[in-house]
Amino acid sequence: MKNEGAVASPPRLAVKLCAPIMLADLGKDRIFLLASSLGSIFGTQVVRCRPELFYAYIDTDQNVGMQRGREEKFCEVQGRLRGLGLVKGV
Repeated sequence: MKNEGAVASPPRLAVKLCAPIMLADLGKDRIFLLASSLGSIFGTQVVRCRPELFYAYIDTDQNVGMQRGREEKFCEVQGRLRGLGLVKGV
């Protein structure tokens, strides 16, 4: 059998184990899913696994543009160090 003994990813386990319990407890066929920050990575994967279980997926507080912000801060720090005359290794 293909994938025998394979471990399911956390999002797949969540959909397989948690979603049916939540839906049954709420007496619903579908639910809304709200995810924030790091949870948005997990939430996106959960919804992709079984989109038919969700009315909508609401994703908030994404860390968009983090790399650009780091680069800007790095340049700012370099400028301050050079302004102080600390040029070795900068």
